[in-house]
Amino acid sequence: MEKIVVFDFDGTLVQGDTFKILQKSLSNYLIRKNVVSFLFFLFLLYFKLILVLCNKRFLVYYKTFLIRNIEKFNNIDFYQEVISKLVKHRDVEQKMYQFINESDTKVLIVTGSLQYFVNRLFPNVECIATEFISQSGSVRIIQHPYGVGKVQLLKKAGVLFLDVFFTDSFADRPLMDISKEIYYVKNGEINRITINTQ
Repeated sequence: MEKIVVFDFDGTLVQGDTFKILQKSLSNYLIRKNVVSFLFFLFLLYFKLILVLCNKRFLVYYKTFLIRNIEKFNNIDFYQEVISKLVKHRDVEQKMYQFINESDTKVLIVTGSLQYFVNRLFPNVECIATEFISQSGSVRIIQHPYGVGKVQLLKKAGVLFLDVFFTDSFADRPLMDISKEIYYVKNGEINRITINTQ
C-alpha cells in the first residue's frame, strides 16, 4: 500500500509567510515605480486588523486582495525578487527528499501559498496550492487550500488518510486529524507530536 507524506510550505519547508514577503515586496515595488497609494496601504492595514479581530476566514479575502494588486503589476523581475527572499529549511527539505526516494511513497506539498512559488522552489514535487487566473484585467481564485479546505482538496485527489504530515501551525488541525504521524516544525527544527483526537 502506498505511503502518503504531506508537507506544508510556509514556515515548514521555507522560513516565514510568503504572503507577508509578497506584501513587503509589492510595497517596495510600488514605491520604486512611484505609484504607491495611501489608500492601498490603508486597505492592507484594514484587512490586517480584520484578521486580528475576527476569525481566520477573512484571511482568504485578504490574500485575494493582495493577489489582485500583485497581478496588476505582474512583472517577472518582481516575482524573481520574491523567490530570492524565500529561504528553505534545509533539514525539512532533506526529509522530504528522503521520502521521495523511498519506494511506494507519494509526497505532496499542500499549502495556501501560491502554486507559482512552490513550483519554482520544488519543481519536481506534486503540490496542491493557491491557484488564480487573470483574464481581461480581472483575477479569479481557482482554489485556495486553507484549513478544512486542504482536506477537501486531498479527498478530490483520492487521498483520505496521511501516513506522515509536516507542519508549523495548528491551523492545520484538520490535516492532523487524518494523520498517523505528525511532525511540528519550528525555526527549522523537527519534532514529532501527538494530539488529542477526541
